[in-house]
Amino acid sequence: MKKLLKIVGIGLIIFITGGLGGLMFNYVIFTKVITHPVWSQNKIIKAIDDRISVVKTVEKIIVADNESIADIASRAASTVVYIEVKKPDGTRVIGNGVVISSDGIIATTTNVVTAKNETAYVKLADGTVHDVKNIFLDNYSGIAFVRIDVENLATISFANSDEARSGKRLISIARSRSDDDAQFALGGFFGRDYSKSIAQPKSDFLQGVLIFDFSQNIFSKSIGSPAVDFQGNMVGLIAKDKSQNATESEKFYAIAANDISNAFESFLQQQNESLQKDVFLGIDYDIIDVVDAHIADREITSGAIVPIAQTYTARSEFAQSLASRSGLRGGDIIVMVNNEKIDNKNNLSRLMYKHKNDSKIVLDVLRAGKSISIDVKKDANL
Repeated sequence: MKKLLKIVGIGLIIFITGGLGGLMFNYVIFTKVITHPVWSQNKIIKAIDDRISVVKTVEKIIVADNESIADIASRAASTVVYIEVKKPDGTRVIGNGVVISSDGIIATTTNVVTAKNETAYVKLADGTVHDVKNIFLDNYSGIAFVRIDVENLATISFANSDEARSGKRLISIARSRSDDDAQFALGGFFGRDYSKSIAQPKSDFLQGVLIFDFSQNIFSKSIGSPAVDFQGNMVGLIAKDKSQNATESEKFYAIAANDISNAFESFLQQQNESLQKDVFLGIDYDIIDVVDAHIADREITSGAIVPIAQTYTARSEFAQSLASRSGLRGGDIIVMVNNEKIDNKNNLSRLMYKHKNDSKIVLDVLRAGKSISIDVKKDANL
């Protein structure tokens, strides 16, 4: 036994001495060698130095990323809540939301909260459950705001979603009914889809959403939950396509943080002023881009073209729309709204929503090659 202990002791001494020697050689002797004018140009010395540098860099990145993910997720997770909704028919819908105001205002999507007469409950990060007192729906953006009677809550910070670039890494944060801990998933920002509208017709609802690169399984469990960047700022809120014909890859998207911020400003404005009516043109449209312009040999490279109704049903629906009653026709190209040019980012739906409270909305239209102006008859809005 004594002999075994002696062997183990000698082994430990050699291990510790060798380790210290290696550290001394690496950080003292080798550092001087690689910086010496004679040895620094040696191919073997340079190769060893490059490998050590790469390993050290990778180690730093891995350690930094692991620490950042845990740290960022834990900070932002305190603002993420579980939401359960009881509908008038008794069915239940579950989802997530995020605290955006310390006095108890929570943002989620209209996938989770769909009507003002629903009964909803919120479970906060501290495990307490609270009744929802008020519900505000911004149907244009697909965002729902609910209020609970709680003060001094931690709030999420907003990223400038316009500055997000493809490949940016993100963290999805969600909460469940039974687990007090948040669930995290690592993914990334894929890009923007300006052809995507959250509902039809495009003229009346948000067109232009974010596409995140998370697994479909994560998406299905995270409706209404935020995806944050590595600074802990919310880039977007996960939502689900409501249409029945959406493919598996098209089912999930994110509402951009900037659009959520705009919806929240509208919510605050309506708390202090008389309720403003939305302006519903009631038409679908297609965005013209440079490729369309080239193919169709058009001079203009941006705008919104009103499709020509092909069926009796489509023609009847168009005839009843505010757009038709204001004088728009199929084939018209809407170029500007109140002197603001239409393009991918500032598409027709966004500009109509932006100017809905203006005393007058004027559309600059190109019809059969001629420019005309059309006043939207807001008083005729259904």
